[in-house]
Amino acid sequence: MKVITIALITAFLTGCASQQGIDGTKEKPILDLTSSKKDVELYWYNTRKVAPVYPFSAAIKGVSGCVEFEFVISSEGKATDIETIKSIPGTRFISAAKKALRQFKWQPVESNKFAQPARTTLELGFSTDLSKPVENCDPL
Repeated sequence: MKVITIALITAFLTGCASQQGIDGTKEKPILDLTSSKKDVELYWYNTRKVAPVYPFSAAIKGVSGCVEFEFVISSEGKATDIETIKSIPGTRFISAAKKALRQFKWQPVESNKFAQPARTTLELGFSTDLSKPVENCDPL
């Protein structure tokens, strides 16, 4: 009987703890806006974009490509939980693109008073010829 009681108390405390952030406040649910990039603008506006540094080895060889990420705009307006969902060609641009994305900043729009976090996607492109799109990458 003691084991069952301890298990129930542990389960209850774990459930309560998962509802609070580090500072003791309730965590805000993350809005999934991955299906519409336009919807992100209803909650957040970008205040700082950083162009990724073109890897020297790719530039010398004239290699173009892109990296698409899925990530969360946190309540603090930073990119968190960054996951690569597409990288062309191979993985050569991921590091530079991720480094740039970590420097992006967002501010909540007026109607997003509580800075609701949002999951979204973003593609960063690398091209030596800006007049033509990179094959298999969406035009930026």
